[in-house]
Amino acid sequence: PSCRNDARGFRAKLLKDTNRWKSGRITKLEDSAATEAAIKSKIRSKAAALVSGDVFVYFHSSHGGQYSGLNTYLCTYASDFTDAELGQELARFRTGVKIFVVIDACHSAGMFKDGKGADWPFAENVTRAFQQAKVKSGVSKSADLEKLTGYMAFITACDYNQTSWAGDPYSLYVNYLLKACATSSADNAPRNGYLSFWEAHAFAKPRASQQNPNQTAQSRNATLLKRTTMVKMGA
Repeated sequence: PSCRNDARGFRAKLLKDTNRWKSGRITKLEDSAATEAAIKSKIRSKAAALVSGDVFVYFHSSHGGQYSGLNTYLCTYASDFTDAELGQELARFRTGVKIFVVIDACHSAGMFKDGKGADWPFAENVTRAFQQAKVKSGVSKSADLEKLTGYMAFITACDYNQTSWAGDPYSLYVNYLLKACATSSADNAPRNGYLSFWEAHAFAKPRASQQNPNQTAQSRNATLLKRTTMVKMGA
């Protein structure tokens, strides 16, 4: 149940600023509606509509795992959503669209590892698939590929070799993300009346680890996370 509540809470509390997040542009899929095909379809519709300067947020709360070797996945309803498939879907967005992936799932931070000794380099698989898809679409210069992946940022509930606690009503990490938007001290880098992705993560990470020392939230592309706001404090 906490996975369903995570999605509802993220929508209601972190994306509540209607000036920034228009309700008609937000899609929430739960339970049997959250199939792999449905998720891909919604991502593709967003990719077709968004242009440079727009922001796309993908939030996912579920189980996560590994097939073998370096092949990882997130669970959707009745099927798996692999790292390569996620990368291919993200590659559909135009250059300049800022992409934020927020995941609460076991082993989710494999996406932040460099593949040198890490067992779950999810991000490398995602980025590789992203780049390969872009090459196929005609973007072949390495500088262009580097620029494209620079528009992507990630935050996850735990490290690649850790599990992520569920809870009631929310999962452990997401619970603190949601509390951040109602805590004035979370707005501190800089204090401007708005909560950035980075500030929400910085608030939630130590608090989740204090409650569960074996769960350490992770992030990638701090620069983009710091520059992008989620909600106006007190809105």
